[in-house]
Amino acid sequence: MIDASAALQLGLINHIVEPGDELAKAKELIHKISQKGPLAIQKIISTVNAYEDPDTNGFETEIRAFCDLTGTSDFKEGSAAFLEKRQPHFRSV
Repeated sequence: MIDASAALQLGLINHIVEPGDELAKAKELIHKISQKGPLAIQKIISTVNAYEDPDTNGFETEIRAFCDLTGTSDFKEGSAAFLEKRQPHFRSV
């Protein structure tokens, strides 16, 4: 058994919060994620959910999701924002 500090150091977890601060940290992370491309968020969720399906090849699901996104306006906006060193402005889903 390892403690939280060791788990953080090993990269098994991303954050340690004080008891009672879990919801505030979750809301912070949700806000951060919500600033990303909505289409990419949808694909990430479906790709992670595909892990639970024993009949689904996770690598193929991930590759298909990436390919599906490359032609979208979100992909173009994210790439342009990165190259122009600015915050992206994604459309809402």
